[in-house]
Amino acid sequence: MSTVDWGSFADGLAEDLVTLAAGALVVISEPGEPGWRRYVQFSQQDDRLHAEVVANAFLDESSRTSAEGEQKISQAGWTAPKVAHDNWTSELAWPASHADYRVLTEKIVLALRDGYGITSPESWRYRAWNDRKGNRPFRLARLEDRGLGSEE
Repeated sequence: MSTVDWGSFADGLAEDLVTLAAGALVVISEPGEPGWRRYVQFSQQDDRLHAEVVANAFLDESSRTSAEGEQKISQAGWTAPKVAHDNWTSELAWPASHADYRVLTEKIVLALRDGYGITSPESWRYRAWNDRKGNRPFRLARLEDRGLGSEE
């Protein structure tokens, strides 16, 4: 297992997202207590992949990004929360090319690294399950190959 840096994280995540079946749900988060943990999450629908990056509304003050950080997230191409309890969002029509998934994962890196100032995803973990298959968990093998572990 190797150390996870932002480049290998983006590469592995793009490769795993391509393989998601309809009904797949994925949450990738840093360690810690709810309210402190920053995260990204995905929901694979029949016709699109819905992606979210946590918004300040869900975080303790110490974990929030600044106004400048929010601007960087917006500039990366994320749609700002419309109401107080929304996250930053992005959608990718399905099916999509590998290049489209790579653009999405670059947006994720820009939001987390540049927007939130997170230096590395190395300690992050993921949960992945499919709500159309009895919430059965599944692996993100390419991320695991690069060193990102599962919470399961």
